Amino acid sequence: MAEDPGFTFVGEMLGTVFPPRPPVALPTIEARTAALRALASYLATLRFMRPGFEGSPFPVEFRVKREDIHIEQPDGVVELRFPSIAFLGGRGTYDWFRLGGPYLFEETFNCFAPGTVLAWMGDYVEDFTIECWASKKPERRAMIAGIEAAMLRSESSTAISFRLTEFFGIVAVYNLSQRELNEDEAVRNRRRAMLYVNLRVPVVELVNAVTLKPYVRLVVADTGLLAEIDP
Repeated sequence: MAEDPGFTFVGEMLGTVFPPRPPVALPTIEARTAALRALASYLATLRFMRPGFEGSPFPVEFRVKREDIHIEQPDGVVELRFPSIAFLGGRGTYDWFRLGGPYLFEETFNCFAPGTVLAWMGDYVEDFTIECWASKKPERRAMIAGIEAAMLRSESSTAISFRLTEFFGIVAVYNLSQRELNEDEAVRNRRRAMLYVNLRVPVVELVNAVTLKPYVRLVVADTGLLAEIDP
């Protein structure tokens, strides 16, 4: 006799098909992680420009390496190298679709796994912080100016958007909202700048799906005979 699992699912589970198939395996990351990784990779491509040495008219270029851009607190103790960037998470909210349930991207049928389709459940929204670390004031100013410019490069709005190739190709939107300077550790040549960003990214799930199988039903006049024709 099978062991009682202690619960019974109420209603139809999303992705229920006939003949029955087991649910699609759970994902290894969620949309937020993919969105932060994409932004970190973008910031690592920027060429920041700080003023040159005294008397020199030429600015000095520098970059922040991808390994020095942290999207989360490291698993272990690591040495903070300058310049560096860290993302500080905030409280996220889920903006679910209340009416009509999830939206199915029919064009994704069989794209990511056989017999599956991508279901859009709503959006995830979070205000997080881009924390810039620098040792000198000119370097910090350059990072602020560079990130501000990089976040305003969209022709159509003041937000930037990335298609997340790591996560089903969904589109994440990032919008700068505030900024702040922190001088608590300036005497130790550790200067911080905080840029506050609003993130909006779709919450999607890969679910089982089947296509509709059309057929024609005919009733023969005067006989009442029923015939079904499979195209």
